[in-house]
Amino acid sequence: MPDAPQEVESQQPLSHRLLRGIKDAQAQHGLRHNDWARYRKYCSKRLRSTRRVAGLSQGRGKFHKRSIEARAAKNERWLELPLLEAERAWAHAMEMKAALETKPNASKRAHAIRRLTKAARSAGQLASLAAQRGTDRTALEAHVYAAYMTGLALQEKQTDWPAALDAFTRARKLTEQLALVGAYEEQSACRQWAEDIQPAVRFCQYQLDRKGAPSAATEPLFPEQALSNQAAQDKLRTVMKDADLTPATSSASALQWRGQSFAVQGEQAALAVQPALEARAKLSSAQPSSVPAAGSHETQDPRQARLQTLEKLIGAFSKARTALTGLAGGPSGPGRETPAMGSDAASLALAVSGTLVDLQLERSWLLAQLAAERLIQARKANDQTVAATGKVKKMKVHPEDVAVQYERLATLSQELSELASRLGGQAGEALLDESAAKVAHFQAARCLYAGQSYQTAGKLAEAHALFERASQRCSEATSQYEACEHIEREMREQLQQVAAQAAALRCAAHAEAVAGEATDAEGVRKGVGGIHLASTSSGPQTTGESTYLLDNLSSWESFAGHNGKHVRIYPVPPQLTSMPVRPFMLDAALTGIQQPNLEHRIKKAEKASTFSRLFGSWR
Repeated sequence: MPDAPQEVESQQPLSHRLLRGIKDAQAQHGLRHNDWARYRKYCSKRLRSTRRVAGLSQGRGKFHKRSIEARAAKNERWLELPLLEAERAWAHAMEMKAALETKPNASKRAHAIRRLTKAARSAGQLASLAAQRGTDRTALEAHVYAAYMTGLALQEKQTDWPAALDAFTRARKLTEQLALVGAYEEQSACRQWAEDIQPAVRFCQYQLDRKGAPSAATEPLFPEQALSNQAAQDKLRTVMKDADLTPATSSASALQWRGQSFAVQGEQAALAVQPALEARAKLSSAQPSSVPAAGSHETQDPRQARLQTLEKLIGAFSKARTALTGLAGGPSGPGRETPAMGSDAASLALAVSGTLVDLQLERSWLLAQLAAERLIQARKANDQTVAATGKVKKMKVHPEDVAVQYERLATLSQELSELASRLGGQAGEALLDESAAKVAHFQAARCLYAGQSYQTAGKLAEAHALFERASQRCSEATSQYEACEHIEREMREQLQQVAAQAAALRCAAHAEAVAGEATDAEGVRKGVGGIHLASTSSGPQTTGESTYLLDNLSSWESFAGHNGKHVRIYPVPPQLTSMPVRPFMLDAALTGIQQPNLEHRIKKAEKASTFSRLFGSWR
């Protein structure tokens, strides 16, 4: 009885992503640079370690052949054994073919053909094993690999071109169908296999056309190890049924944003967008719920879980936007989209940017709500502390922290309006109206919390002005929300709360300012009301000409300050008196005086003759 569960478990279908695993291994172990020897050594090492783990070692000293039986296969490693044997033989054959290009040799070419035949035989064993013990997709991928290896062997023999064409055609059609289902990485690997097989199909078709032979399908090299066309089609339908997809709608070929569909066309565009779409589909299917946190009896806020989900989605769409930026605006060349795809790539980049801004808006909105709640809790705790101890405790959350979040929301809404102008049409106009209303809403909330910060700092005039501005912005946002069709109810309710708070705080700031002005006026009146020019440093004094000692030297009155009187010796500062000053002259009158002409008193110079001018120096 203890062995029964193990027997049932061993009979479970084996799943292995063959085509994707082959491409990954080839890219990581030398084939990116056509280093066939390195890849062959990797396959040999991996084959030895896999045999050892699977318990199928063939001995070190004396060779003991261990065959692979389908009923004894326990896990996916049993599928890797014939796969690695086929890859090792294929890499050896490609290595010899590369050497034959520089130095032809008939024996080496025959050896390469034998290695390709060995690779096709091992691939057939893989297809047989996967058909008996593997899942439907694993069996189809193994069948594709076996057909491809069979086609390579027949192509190298150059004896049966129709059979080679049939093998390549069957492999290409199956990869094209498998590229419509499964995860994105698997679809990408299948598309890459289809692209690699297409040149071989064209070459076989060319050889048949050159020889004038019919291209009728013939039996593959190993008919006993291959799936029939009907069996392959049955398994393909089963795979698509399990994935709940059809060939027409299996791949995410469009991105939906603001009621419009943006096509994902081209390999580069799919590579950029597909991971983000899959992440959104995966995270959206797992909606967060209010569950107790690990190691705690408290219920976890679903908004925190939603924030974690938004962070992952924002990261995925940020990478997609970065990748699409080069496709939409970069020059054409290797790895770029064709010029015909430029407009589609630009539209897709617009949709990805809009989706990213929507996600950022949702995240900032949640952060603003959480910050506002923390501020309210901190104020309540502070009031309780003041009531209990009479001391004001410094709060860790401030109104400016909430104002920063609403500033971020206003900036994102402005970015959304720029995208709306690029979107155009009725959807663009609706989005433009919505973004304008949200900008006014978030600016009103920002003014509200900025005013609270100024009110806390004692700047009541600035706070009153900000509260007044918040009320104006709320009125603008309310009128703009009425023109919008799709506005969340939560946004409208929050705007009403902002308007009510702004009105109440505006009245409170005005009352505090008036009370403060009255207090200041009373202090001024008490402090400086009696100060005048005739006062002294000792305090306010009475006015009059005979008040001080220096002005009343003949009087017997006491000016020393006895009996509670102030000292009145001399006024400090002294009283202002007028002083005579010397008159001064301005020379501005000289500009109006006309000087007499004295030219008649100046001696005139005698006129010299030509002779005196020439010989006058001899005198």
